[in-house]
Amino acid sequence: MEFSGCYEPERPGNICRNAIPRTRLASTGSKLGSSKGFSDRSAPNWAKTSMSVGTSILGKPLSMVVSPPQKRGHFVGPTKRGRGTKIMAIADAAGLPVAFDIHSASPHEVKLVETTIKRRSVEKPSERKIGDKAYDSDPLDDRLEQQYGSALIAPHRTNRKKPKIQDGRVLRRYRRRCKVERLFAWLHNFRRIVTRWEYHAENLLGMVQLGCIVILLRFF
Repeated sequence: MEFSGCYEPERPGNICRNAIPRTRLASTGSKLGSSKGFSDRSAPNWAKTSMSVGTSILGKPLSMVVSPPQKRGHFVGPTKRGRGTKIMAIADAAGLPVAFDIHSASPHEVKLVETTIKRRSVEKPSERKIGDKAYDSDPLDDRLEQQYGSALIAPHRTNRKKPKIQDGRVLRRYRRRCKVERLFAWLHNFRRIVTRWEYHAENLLGMVQLGCIVILLRFF
């Protein structure tokens, strides 16, 4: 029995160089370089402006100046939550990694399952795979049954229009899906995986592989 899931690393935060620390801000309504604020000698060249402080810096609101930059790199795609990368993983009954891969965050998980299965480290896939509601897809069930002989166990979505094909007896195994969530919790112990710092996708995949190797060595 195998469990599948995905995870999106967060983007690294950064502060814009045009942001002035609050401790050096003049009072609201005063001007940079005036006698009420700090002098021109103590302010850097990029901070010498006639814009009033407290409400904006260099003509931009404080929330825009201090906002983190957009993530860039290979396998980075737009989503409703912003740009990101997906880490797909398949765990066995003990929660140990069996297959993993990285993809852009734009494609749905249903389109990435078969690619992740092909990167498995075991010779033969299991007879059953368990996923969450995102894997509720009848075409995916048929492809996995024909190509690998595996049955996909996933609860139906609330807005499903087609007739239900999963009954309560089969969905009892869904309670064990916490094993793949525990695998992602173990991967959260590695800083290079929680936040993506690598520009190239090969480097990020290498960090995920090293993290999975460390997890496997703890049990063998």
